[in-house]
Parts: sequence; C-alpha cells; structure tokens
Amino acid sequence: MSNSMENALVVAVLFIIIAIPIYISVRNGRKKKKKKIMDELYLLTKKHNISLQIMAQLDSFSIVIDKIKKLIVIISLSDLKSEIIDLKEVSDCTLEEKKQGKAIQLLQLVLTDKKGQPMHHIVFYRQYVDNEGSLKCTTSMAGEWLEMIKAVIADRKPFLILDKAN
Repeated sequence: MSNSMENALVVAVLFIIIAIPIYISVRNGRKKKKKKIMDELYLLTKKHNISLQIMAQLDSFSIVIDKIKKLIVIISLSDLKSEIIDLKEVSDCTLEEKKQGKAIQLLQLVLTDKKGQPMHHIVFYRQYVDNEGSLKCTTSMAGEWLEMIKAVIADRKPFLILDKAN
C-alpha cells in the first residue's frame, strides 16, 4: 500500500470516529427538544382545555392555533416558555416588514385591538438572530398564518392551512 493510500485511510477512519458521535448527539438533541415541546403543548392543552390543531416550527419558536376557542400558543424554543394569545380581543392582523435597503430586518404579524392599537407582535424573522437561508420559507409561512388568523378573527373558514389539518 502506498503512503497516500494509508494517509487517506487514516483520515477516513478519524473522520468517521469524530463525525458519527457528533451526528448522533445532534440528532438526539433535536429529538429531546421536540419531545419537550410536545410535552409542553400537552400540558397546555390539559391545563387550559384547548385543542391545538395546527403547528408550525420556526428557528426560535413554535406557533400553534386553536381555531375553535380562538387561541394562539407560542412556545419559545430557547426556554420553552409559552404565551397564549386570545384572538377574541383582536380585530385585525397585519404583516409588517421592516427593511434597511433591500435587507429585511424584521418580519412580524401585528395583532391589533378594536381601537387599532397593537396588542401583540408575533416575530417570524429577526436579522442576525434567525436563519437568513430560510427567509423565503419564513415569509411564506408568515403570509399563511396572516390569512389563517384573519379567517379565525372573522369567523370564516380559512382557505388554505386549516384544510390541510383536517
């Protein structure tokens, strides 16, 4: 066997010895985090007697909606803290996009009350915090949630997302 062949074999074995444990560790971490989120959602459904139908997971949080009781649950992925937003008090929802030049700095849904005052902000993307590579998908998801929230507020059947869950 030549020297270069031996070197390549040693490098391959070392790569496998290092890469496999890292891959397994990352995969197990994701599974544990997903289980924690699902456990937290289960506890919320029991505690508040809600039925969570549709869920989306983004870079920093998970968002779930109960279209019957008109509630949104947001769970932070960093500390698993949850926030419940009652849509019965919301009169409108708008998608707000803040830019600096061509770069999007902030993408959020703004929930306003009957007086037109902002009540809640659901931030879908923050520049330098969230993954810029998934911005196009995040923008699309924010638009879908905008339509879904508007449909729930107006007591009409949404045309897109809610039908997928049934």
